[in-house]
Amino acid sequence: MSWTAEQVLALAPDSSSASAGRSLASASRWHGLERDERCLWGDCPGSGSKPYAVQIDLTEPAFKCTCPSRKFPCKHGLALLLIFAAQPNAFGIAAPPPRVVEWIQKRDERQSEKAEKAEAKTPADPVKAAAQQLKRADDREKKVAAGIDELDLWLQDQVRQGLASGKNMSTQTWVNRSARLVDAQAPGLARRIRQLGEATKGLDGMAWVQRLLSELGSLQLLIDAYRNLESLTPDLRETVRGHIGWPVKREEVLSGPTVRDTWACIGTRLSYEEPGIVRRTWLMGTNTGSTALWLSFAPAHQGLEPGIPPGGCIGGELCFYPGSLALRALVKSIEPVPVSITAAEIVAQNDSNNWQTRYAEALAQDPWLQTYPVTINGVTPAWHNNRILLNSADGNAIPLDIWDAYARRLLAFSGGHPVQISGEWDGYVFKPLAAWAGTRCILLCSQEEV
Repeated sequence: MSWTAEQVLALAPDSSSASAGRSLASASRWHGLERDERCLWGDCPGSGSKPYAVQIDLTEPAFKCTCPSRKFPCKHGLALLLIFAAQPNAFGIAAPPPRVVEWIQKRDERQSEKAEKAEAKTPADPVKAAAQQLKRADDREKKVAAGIDELDLWLQDQVRQGLASGKNMSTQTWVNRSARLVDAQAPGLARRIRQLGEATKGLDGMAWVQRLLSELGSLQLLIDAYRNLESLTPDLRETVRGHIGWPVKREEVLSGPTVRDTWACIGTRLSYEEPGIVRRTWLMGTNTGSTALWLSFAPAHQGLEPGIPPGGCIGGELCFYPGSLALRALVKSIEPVPVSITAAEIVAQNDSNNWQTRYAEALAQDPWLQTYPVTINGVTPAWHNNRILLNSADGNAIPLDIWDAYARRLLAFSGGHPVQISGEWDGYVFKPLAAWAGTRCILLCSQEEV
């Protein structure tokens, strides 16, 4: 794939690393800039007698540097990739040196070992392990059932008191209600309650009433579905359990069916949720047309490992979580992608003019769906009543939930011409993540957005 400076800087662990990387991104400051189909490498002089040896595996990407920095990627890794994005011809084509070959071999071996362990992992005493697992599941079932009973009673109280009382609820009231569900080991419900409190506080007029009524009705439907799990189809049963917050082991997901394709990253979003950082990466398949959500997590005091920047591509296999709607997935394997394949081409091939129909079909499969990836073709951004709208050729207009700085950036990028927008639709608002025009792509949300 081809890289842009924007995509590279999206991998920076913080703004200071991005700034330091830019300051070193000059080919004249480096020695031995070389590459092959998979890797880049070079030496960057530092304060010591020996230059820092830097290398990058472009398939993920992954970075390695001999500098003492604990940031990942460090400024030298960012600088090397920035040079490649701006001046690919500055790199000579060569066979990898021993240090790069050894690093790549170790990475491939670790990947193989992980796959083998996942397949071969079995408990030492299967009977005892199964009994312990059943006991833990039974204890959790009881806690979840008690938490759901309490939530059901709270929902009835809201109806008896009238929805107007919801407008006067303090933020702490929603947080406390969410915490009760965390204690009941129902983190999915807890997250919905917390997000509902945040969403209604930002709405005016009758909009907050409609949102509150719709979301409370959705919660009641989820409660009723959970209480009647045995009457549901196996896929819908897994969907309900997933929204409640029942975990699915990573090994179980990776042992399921795989979908092999070339996957384009159409957008990413970071959020800070207790107890750490969550990155949502939306992928779109070239041949299958499938969309996938890849979630990455890290403790608050640690940085996330580099993922796929918007506009980037990876090849490989995805394994989807069980449920009636195949959306969330894990990356099982990653393969190099030919340079000739670009994310812009993959997005352009997508028939995005029927996005509302696709969303309706997804909602029919998963009535509790909160966010869905959308790409919209041929829309022209324009200001109207102090907000930005996407005007389509058929006369419809879509309001955007976007910061002013990014709204102005989108207007400048389009220049009054139609563009393609990728983002998230929750049934109420459209949150753009990236804009596309030809082979160009720009980001439309902060990589440090809360």
